[in-house]
Amino acid sequence: KSGAFGPATACRQALDESGKLVLRRLSDSKFNLRADGLTLKRIIEIVNASQPVVCEISDEAGKKTTSIEVHAMSAMDFLSLLTQSLDLDFRVQGTGILIDTREAIQGAISKERK
Repeated sequence: KSGAFGPATACRQALDESGKLVLRRLSDSKFNLRADGLTLKRIIEIVNASQPVVCEISDEAGKKTTSIEVHAMSAMDFLSLLTQSLDLDFRVQGTGILIDTREAIQGAISKERK
């Protein structure tokens, strides 16, 4: 099993200009958030209301719960922190982001490379 820490798949993807724009928007968007015992699905709903990149989350990943508090953090750093701490990952998908288990993300990337 791969380790939980390291750059998100989104940072390692071979992206076209629209994919690079998604990452720039995530890096440029800053927000504050305090979540106590919320599901990831609810946290991502809040994130989507706070910045311009639409994030989707798989049903499995969305059921996980956590508590987190951030101030003036970029959406990119926030997603990295959130996903790494819960052994999840994220990738650029179209004009947005998909959050899922590490295995599911790696499987999808492997299929794209074939």
